[in-house]
Amino acid sequence: MTTEKHGSTLAYWFRCTWEIALTAVVSAIVTCLFILVAVLVFRMTETGSAVDWLSAILNLATVLTAIAAFVVARSWLPQLTTQEGYKLAISLVNDEIRTLDRSNPLKDDVNKAVQAVKNLGNRRTILNTEPEITKLRSIITSAEKRRKKMRDLRKKMETYGLEPATDRAAALEKMLTALGKCIDRANTAQVLLMVLSLKGSITELSQEFINSDRFSMIERLNNGEDLETLTMENLSELDKAWWDMTREQEEFLGKNSQIGKLFKVRR
Repeated sequence: MTTEKHGSTLAYWFRCTWEIALTAVVSAIVTCLFILVAVLVFRMTETGSAVDWLSAILNLATVLTAIAAFVVARSWLPQLTTQEGYKLAISLVNDEIRTLDRSNPLKDDVNKAVQAVKNLGNRRTILNTEPEITKLRSIITSAEKRRKKMRDLRKKMETYGLEPATDRAAALEKMLTALGKCIDRANTAQVLLMVLSLKGSITELSQEFINSDRFSMIERLNNGEDLETLTMENLSELDKAWWDMTREQEEFLGKNSQIGKLFKVRR
């Protein structure tokens, strides 16, 4: 994360430095050439030499060319910057956002893992449930990486002056929030499965699982609430968050999902 953020900062400072340096160099060249032309014109008035006339004309042409090049460079840089920003936006939409539709397997994968552990019945032990819990942990890690990548891409896009279109911004934020809730609920399912594997023994939970308890399930278990009831409640909340995520994804993409409709250049 630090590396990618650093890269975005470097890109921003590179563009600023490039424009400042370009302005300084062209200004210096223009100044020098004007001085040179002034000297030649003075000599021309003194000598009347045709060579001096020709030299003055050529140097004036050089000055005008340098000014034209400067103007072109100034107009070209923002266009290049915008193009780079849209490349990131295309990656965000096609590689990440489009995976958050109703075919997204996160909800079903968590439910399958929970059901697989339940089906073990009296054979539920740490050894027997480890494959399912490991599989669930892999699912959560994948979702967390996707969320992180989406956030990083958005931050990079901001350095290129690109932001969500006004009529799509709210849906994008709600979609990312819902994805975060899905991940939190998946983590909670992992905690509850671990308690189930330990046959209800909360004291044997590792600190890693305790830290994953975003909804105080351990405290509620300690207060006497039923493990099965809490598990079903958590899966129900996961289901709600998943549907929120897919609905907001559809709202964000809309009927016209051209990249120019989804994002705009910040003014």
